[in-house]
Amino acid sequence: MKNILGLAKYFTAQPIFGLSNTICIVFGIAVLLAVCIFLASVFGQLIKKNETDFEKPVLIFVSLFFACPATLPFLFDTNSLSGTQMLYPFALFLLAVYLIGKPVVKWLVPIICALYFIPALYYPSMSFFTALRKGAILYVPLILLFLFLDMSKKYIVPKNAQKESKNVIFTWDHSVLFIISLLVSGGSYIYNNLAKGYFSFGESFYHTSQHIDGYLFACLLITSPVLFTVSATIYRSVKISFPKWVFDCFWIAQILLFPLFKNNYYGLWIPFLVISLSSFVFYGIWQKSSAMLSAARTIGNFFSERKLLFYFFLITMASLANTYSHNNGPYLSTIFRNIFYNVPF
Repeated sequence: MKNILGLAKYFTAQPIFGLSNTICIVFGIAVLLAVCIFLASVFGQLIKKNETDFEKPVLIFVSLFFACPATLPFLFDTNSLSGTQMLYPFALFLLAVYLIGKPVVKWLVPIICALYFIPALYYPSMSFFTALRKGAILYVPLILLFLFLDMSKKYIVPKNAQKESKNVIFTWDHSVLFIISLLVSGGSYIYNNLAKGYFSFGESFYHTSQHIDGYLFACLLITSPVLFTVSATIYRSVKISFPKWVFDCFWIAQILLFPLFKNNYYGLWIPFLVISLSSFVFYGIWQKSSAMLSAARTIGNFFSERKLLFYFFLITMASLANTYSHNNGPYLSTIFRNIFYNVPF
């Protein structure tokens, strides 16, 4: 209810392109609905396309992912930041992910990567482009990781499944698209940083300073159910037959980006950690990788046999995702409000 009542300010606090409040609200709600419908469709298909043996495990993964405060809930906290800061960069990321699997329009992905960086240099006063630049460090690496997964599809999908669908055949254009996007992203960052001296890698949506301290470990503890689940699944899938070199790209990315997030560990690195590793699992399930499905069923059975543990994790994370991020939040006592005061999600 608090989110519904705060939608007007959510979309008008930082109007896009100087539009009127009415247009900002209408356009913002349209984008919000499009994001929700797209996510519901993707995860609905993910659940539906798997056989009965895998339906419950996938439901467990999806439930934990949506309940985790570091994934989607912080996008809809109207008491935190505006929709311009939070929603639009995420919507552009979803658009890029959608285009990656399309034969012709996927070549627009490098343009989207550049769009995150470049326009703010020429229109620095426009909040929409500034928000894209701030969100670039989180979403552009995720786009590149999805491109890498698409490039590695041949090694993820079993050979018998490759014969059933021509879409999984590894072709040169996957590699070219990944290399071009990587060069465009890196070049855009260098242009921002060196030519203009305008962009900082540690920049984020949030203005609060987020150092390596107790808050970081508190955030890791809060997100630990998801991190434990996806890490255990990935570990088991690699032990079975999932290509380890594909996963190596993902864990190396976590290490490389950690020092570059500087003072935005809570708002950038932890969401990147959770979303990227979860996406790795979901992509393997989507492509019906026998190793990933087998690992997901094993972990799913573990939680099915320990329903109390699963519900405890789910309810706890979902409850924390709905707490106010401001100091005057009514749902927590003073001591707990102080813990979450600098946690943006």
